[in-house]
Formats: sequence, C-alpha cells, structure tokens
Amino acid sequence: MSERKSEQVLAVDDYLAQCQKKGLGPEKPVSDKRLLGLPPELHDQAMVFAQGPGKSPNQWVSEVLQGPIGAG
Repeated sequence: MSERKSEQVLAVDDYLAQCQKKGLGPEKPVSDKRLLGLPPELHDQAMVFAQGPGKSPNQWVSEVLQGPIGAG
C-alpha cells in the first residue's frame, strides 16, 4: 500500500472511530462537485480535514481562507 493510501486509510479509520465515539453515523458520500475547481487529490484531503471537526467542506474552506484573506 502506498504511503498516501495508508494515510487516507488511517484518516478514514480515525473518522469512523470519532463517529462511533460520538454516537453518530458517518456522513453520506458527497457529490462529485469539486471545491473551487481543486484537483481531486486536494479536494479529497479537504474533505477529510472538514469531516474531522464535523464541518461541511465549504465551511472548512471558508474558515481556512479567512485567515490569509482577512489578514490582507
């Protein structure tokens, strides 16, 4: 298994464990619509980061971008 693949597997395992700990079911699969036209790999990573704190991908991207853009 490639390093990237194993990181994804660990992230999914962690997400599922968090869901179980909180008594929540995992989120349903998202549409094929990409955030800001991101390449698929970057979009997938954003999805993982957003799901950790239970945010939508759009919420997560908005918060991430507020730092650099808001500081400008």
